[in-house]
Amino acid sequence: MAKIEVNNSIKQAEMYDSYAQEREAYIAKINMLQKEFDRYKQVVESKTQAALGDRAKMIKMIEGLELLKIKIGEKDEELRNTQHSNETFPD
Repeated sequence: MAKIEVNNSIKQAEMYDSYAQEREAYIAKINMLQKEFDRYKQVVESKTQAALGDRAKMIKMIEGLELLKIKIGEKDEELRNTQHSNETFPD
């Protein structure tokens, strides 16, 4: 009877040892995947920040172009009014 109990204890110890090894392997794999994910996340975040910076620059450029269009339109209007007044009241 004692021999059976010893054999069962040995089998249980081997099972626990096997389980512990598998567990360690899974933990190592999880850690490796977490590091890989963190690197990927950092790359994506930096590209996102760069894209947002580019977008902000583009918006400023568009705003600047719109302001220039408005100023050009105002100058065109000024010139038309000046030409019109010169035609109406020649020197």
